[in-house]
Amino acid sequence: MVVFAVALLGVIVLAGITWIPPLLGKDSGVHVTRPGLLTVTPEADGEVILTEGASVTLYGSGFRLEDAGGVLLDTVTRGSPVSAFTGSVSGRGGQRREELTKVASNVAIARRLSTDTLARYTGYVYNDDETIKWPLTIDIAESKGRFRFIVNVDGADAVVIHLRHDADTRGYQPSVPDHNLAGRAWWLRNVWSASAPIFTTYRGVSVAMAPATVNRALDLRELGRNDVHLWSGRAELGVTRIAPPMQDSGP
Repeated sequence: MVVFAVALLGVIVLAGITWIPPLLGKDSGVHVTRPGLLTVTPEADGEVILTEGASVTLYGSGFRLEDAGGVLLDTVTRGSPVSAFTGSVSGRGGQRREELTKVASNVAIARRLSTDTLARYTGYVYNDDETIKWPLTIDIAESKGRFRFIVNVDGADAVVIHLRHDADTRGYQPSVPDHNLAGRAWWLRNVWSASAPIFTTYRGVSVAMAPATVNRALDLRELGRNDVHLWSGRAELGVTRIAPPMQDSGP
């Protein structure tokens, strides 16, 4: 009987480990948006050297932003850096819900133009059967130690930027709680300007999300990925180093 009870307890614990993390935040109203395919032409890939030791690199697996101290930010590996929606957000505060009518999660990047302070990538976002095909521009600029990662999707109501998950992703109050955000989705309180940081990671980097006047959310429910939701066809991340870098494990 004791053996049976121990075995049953083990099954319950295993079930909890398996099912509880996906359930956390499941009623948040934030749509679980998984990256699609990323394709990059030879003309667009490779490294762009910016000012003061900064650089941006587009691999077949995604974008990487670096300064003289090391890696600041990666988009999700082996998947599209961006998805886009049409639709609307209903409700208020923590009871908001994304209502989607169209979703496109595949990205094709065809061209790159660059200067000393800017790398511009152009292409499109599309769905699996290519019935949706929205023009895409990603501008990555750097000035005085601050990166701007700017996404424009012509025709979309909302943009999701898919970032690689970095350990100890913590929020800044009062926009989001001041603790590790992993395992949940969070609607942001729009209380500060667009330049105010929303979260930070073990890399010693703070990240702002603009515009600050639209519905915004962070989704950290799925392993390996931090999703930034901004209900605008133009979305921007402001990326600034605030502490010495930690050792990086590579792309």
